[in-house]
Amino acid sequence: MWLARQLAVIRGAAEPLVLVGGVSAGVPFVLDALRIRERVAWFSLDRSAGGDAVAQGNALARAVNRALGAPLLPLALPYRAQVQSLVRHRGDVLPLWLAVRSDGGDFGLLEDLLGIHHHGYRVLLDVDRAEAAPAGWRGRCCVLDGAALRVRREEARDALPAGLDDGTVERLLRESDAGFGALMAGAQRAAGLPRLLVPGPEGVSVDEGAAEVVEPALAVLALRSEGDVVGALELAVLRAPHLVEDLLRLAGPRYQEEGLLERLHLLLSAVPDPYARRERVLEWRLVAAFAMNDMSAVAAD
Repeated sequence: MWLARQLAVIRGAAEPLVLVGGVSAGVPFVLDALRIRERVAWFSLDRSAGGDAVAQGNALARAVNRALGAPLLPLALPYRAQVQSLVRHRGDVLPLWLAVRSDGGDFGLLEDLLGIHHHGYRVLLDVDRAEAAPAGWRGRCCVLDGAALRVRREEARDALPAGLDDGTVERLLRESDAGFGALMAGAQRAAGLPRLLVPGPEGVSVDEGAAEVVEPALAVLALRSEGDVVGALELAVLRAPHLVEDLLRLAGPRYQEEGLLERLHLLLSAVPDPYARRERVLEWRLVAAFAMNDMSAVAAD
């Protein structure tokens, strides 16, 4: 009932949409349900892509290609070129939703996506708070937050596991502020069921409140085993620099192929000694510095 109500509002909106509240409000569950019914290019922008036009363009390209099942957009191009390509190819691509999760970083792509709405694309922004939406969105978007996303009492009874008494349901609604994600996570615990899995663009994850803290090196290895060598390298630089040299064997070529050598240059400049002077680290520092015309910082090493 709750999902059906939210989907009816979203699919009927004439403007771009801003959904405020994130996981606790149940936004990923709405997007997952929308993806079942419509063609949706769903992706996230984290702070590491802030101010990086190519990283944002890559995120958009991967999501669109995944949704279409075809390599329409190449990697290693800035987001503005990718958006222009979507406008040119709209006759072959539409209908398509562009759904973006943003944490409020420096993402020029979001402003461009609000503009592409006028070319027939449906646009949905997922933010934890209204301040994380791009400048100038007010008056241009349909906003769902607060009361609009709260679960009604009759909807809660329909959605929650059977066997929970009325008192427990009332308590869960109160503690979650009637947010669908927080409500379902609490209900899973109350019913003794497995932890809530939250849908995402590339699969499911454990609810943040149920996540476990692990050693950085283990997290790096987990990211690598999942094929996210870019994420693994960025975490390793910050928390496990002894793993950087080995990771560069796979991550260095990936950064190069995806047009992210500027990002790699900044990243490797933060590797502490003695790890910054190891052979493969020096090799990729040199490659990235050459691409950025900034050899002086690396040449001496």
